[in-house]
Amino acid sequence: MPLPATNDDSHFSPARRRPTLRLKGYDYAQPGAYFITVCTAARACLLGRIVDGQTILSDMGRMVHCVWTKLSERCPGVAIDVCVIMPNHLHGIVTLTGNGVHPPTTATGSVWEPTPTRDKAYDGGQSRQITLPEVVRRFKTLTTRECQDLLLNPSNQMERARLWQRNYYEHVIRDEYALERVRQYIADNPLKWDLDEENPERGA
Repeated sequence: MPLPATNDDSHFSPARRRPTLRLKGYDYAQPGAYFITVCTAARACLLGRIVDGQTILSDMGRMVHCVWTKLSERCPGVAIDVCVIMPNHLHGIVTLTGNGVHPPTTATGSVWEPTPTRDKAYDGGQSRQITLPEVVRRFKTLTTRECQDLLLNPSNQMERARLWQRNYYEHVIRDEYALERVRQYIADNPLKWDLDEENPERGA
């Protein structure tokens, strides 16, 4: 399912497009939790299929899941939460911790107000905090590299066989109540695939 249309936590209705995908003026290096959706190029169902409300991953889907689970190892200051891989998109929760520590998500305030430190890995040695767009870009880059041997592309040029759409959807998670709602929304996705706007066979 596509990301909710607004950053209002009281509203999770799906929307295929919105004029801008980022909140104007929002600091996406700010510690906190973010709900992201990344869609495959042309919304091709490369990552698996849904059978009886469960995702059966393809080889590419298993690779994407593996990269997701290890993303915090590649991105200091990032903790990953739950995700679901659908046939042509991924929903997941990313937490920018600011210090590379995986904070507990059950203690009030533990996710939202970590003590920030600076990460030098993303600015040529200049100290600054990793941003959400950088995390998504790193995820796309890692999965694209891994999928080169899986895609039918004799020239091995990813411009001709791009895995992901250029952009992504995001939603700022404001508090722990919203966090639990988003987790449930993610968990319910395979059960609602028949009604999903991203399902190319919907209504067929």
